[in-house]
Amino acid sequence: AEGTILGTFQYMAPEQLEGKEADGRTDIFAFGAVLYEMATGKKAFSGRSQASLISSIMTSEPAPTSTVVPTAPPAFDRVVRTCLAKDPDDRWQTAHDIAVQLRWIQEGGSAVGLPAPVVTRRKGRERIAWVLAALATAGLIALAARDWRRSSARAPVTRFSILAPEKTMFTPPGELSSAQMALSPDGRTLAFVANPAGARPLLWVRSLDSLTAVPLAGTEDALHPFWSPDGRSIGFLTPTSLKRVEASGGTPQRLCDAVAGRGGSWSSQGVIVFAHSAPTPLFRVPDTGGESQQATDLEVARAEDRHRFPFFLPDGRRFLFWARSSKREHTGIYVASLDSRTARLVVRSEAMGQYAAGFLLTVQQGMLVAYPFDEKSAQVKGNPVRVAEGVLTGNPPGYAPFSVAGANALAYSSPLAKSRQLAWFDRSGRRLGIVGEPGDYSTPRLSPDEKKIAVAIREESKTNTDIWIFDSTRRTWSRLTFDPAAERAPLWSADGSRIVFNSAAAGVLDLYEKAASGSGEPRLVVRSPTDKFPTDWTRDGRFLVYHTFGGSSTWDIWMAPTDGGKPFEFLSSKFTEAQGKVSPDGHWIAYASDESGRFEIYVTQFPQKRGRWQISTTGGSQPWWRGDGKELFYLGPEQTLMSVAVQPGDAFEAAAPTALFKANFPAVVPAYWANYLATADGQRFLVSELVPEAAASPINVVLNWTAGLKK
Repeated sequence: AEGTILGTFQYMAPEQLEGKEADGRTDIFAFGAVLYEMATGKKAFSGRSQASLISSIMTSEPAPTSTVVPTAPPAFDRVVRTCLAKDPDDRWQTAHDIAVQLRWIQEGGSAVGLPAPVVTRRKGRERIAWVLAALATAGLIALAARDWRRSSARAPVTRFSILAPEKTMFTPPGELSSAQMALSPDGRTLAFVANPAGARPLLWVRSLDSLTAVPLAGTEDALHPFWSPDGRSIGFLTPTSLKRVEASGGTPQRLCDAVAGRGGSWSSQGVIVFAHSAPTPLFRVPDTGGESQQATDLEVARAEDRHRFPFFLPDGRRFLFWARSSKREHTGIYVASLDSRTARLVVRSEAMGQYAAGFLLTVQQGMLVAYPFDEKSAQVKGNPVRVAEGVLTGNPPGYAPFSVAGANALAYSSPLAKSRQLAWFDRSGRRLGIVGEPGDYSTPRLSPDEKKIAVAIREESKTNTDIWIFDSTRRTWSRLTFDPAAERAPLWSADGSRIVFNSAAAGVLDLYEKAASGSGEPRLVVRSPTDKFPTDWTRDGRFLVYHTFGGSSTWDIWMAPTDGGKPFEFLSSKFTEAQGKVSPDGHWIAYASDESGRFEIYVTQFPQKRGRWQISTTGGSQPWWRGDGKELFYLGPEQTLMSVAVQPGDAFEAAAPTALFKANFPAVVPAYWANYLATADGQRFLVSELVPEAAASPINVVLNWTAGLKK
């Protein structure tokens, strides 16, 4: 009869109980209740009467499965909890979504957060339950894959997540970037960069209807992959070059020089347009290799300082790219052509843009949005539509972690905001304690009296970074900078009264100074057309040490006299010289250079630059002196903190490096800055370490994404 509720109350979704419209997500709620009962032996919702049972379903949450059955995987809690969300929009949207999660758990992802002995002692009935779940999952995946292969125009929107391969993680938020990915032109395969534990990042490929990803040999240190128009090859950048590799594997081919490239795009005309990390325009090169040529011009009238992240439009001649300007009204997405180096602004944006299916996608205020876009005129034709939230930008400037392939597929990353923890270690690697709660920390620095810590923090849901100070005595935090632009890399003066940092307040990262007490406004110290990264303030207070792009478009070490004198170049070559740290006695400077083909630590006299000694032997970055100058620390291979005893007298002598301990250091480009510090006595180390959950931050994939846009 009308108004009668049909079904078994125990498994009914709230909308069904309220007589609202039911759909496939109503069945997902019921499936979640079955999963919960299968794993725990208890019903998800209970009541002594029909009324109390309905009330329980409408208002209460079942206890997490891991609290009922301690051996249940933590990841399973999330699967069930999402199935049982009260609002259908908050649930998994398709059976395929659940299938992907259950398959990941069955393949070993369930072990995340559990000690290995616990995992191996699961009871027989639990093993049977998981086998049944795996069999059900396999059927669900096969069904979803079959449906996806049909016309995407008729398919519903499908969302699922891709986790990093076992014992790897997608490049974490921080100095390098968020996850780096590229969908193939047909939207069926995803290429991405993942970091194996203790090794260099590699390029991986994964078919979207497969459960496994395959690493491509020879692609170490890959950056920002992009596909050939036919989907057979993948272009990628490294710290020194532009390369291509077959998607099926093989030996990568070097195409030309490129300094820590910032994106590329492959035209159907057989041309690749790419960007350097240096403040330069875009360049072009044949896809068979050769000498690169300039593809765009930096427009002086618009005060542009760099072009990055190109993306070809379907005609293979015109391409979008992101330009940064010291005048913010000129920072945005531009369009240019292989036929002309003149560019025109399309839309203002702090992030790159890509075109697909009549939309220009970019990120604004942490949201991935789609502008209606006329492909012929290359103009936006309306207001943006929200696609996804929590997509952070600016690491590196202009980058946004997303990729789109027509109307078929969209991939994006929403990195974990609380990805790091400040933690103290002793020389053996024993964890001594933590500072604050997990957050997005970088470049911690200890005050001269070792009672305060200055550190850059990106707050959750925000895209900019500010300097904060932690008082270890009072155990309180105070904010030092408030500009909406990013501030990082604090340095204390010798007396602890002032702090120098870099800020993008004027568009380019310049050096500023502010009283450590927080009083007054920041004062500009060093301004130039290129980004600057401060690494040291000499003990006598005479010089600020920083690295910036030199005439050879590589990082060079510069000095800025604090008495108002003109900054000058100290170490420069066609190779990178960065991370300069002057010894406590002021007679030596340690730095990182890649002249040998990999980054190593060197020492030379300061300020005369006489003599040079290589300190590291198997790679190194991020040098740090002990307070008495008799020991030098650096980060070696496999995230190992190394120690070298030195005799910094009239003649420099260094012992063989020895390993201290391994820590979960964030991935960091050696040309940037350190994410650890040592106390003056060299007995304790503060590390901005990655939290385990950061490795689980997935890449989100949306199939038939245009059907889900809310006009």
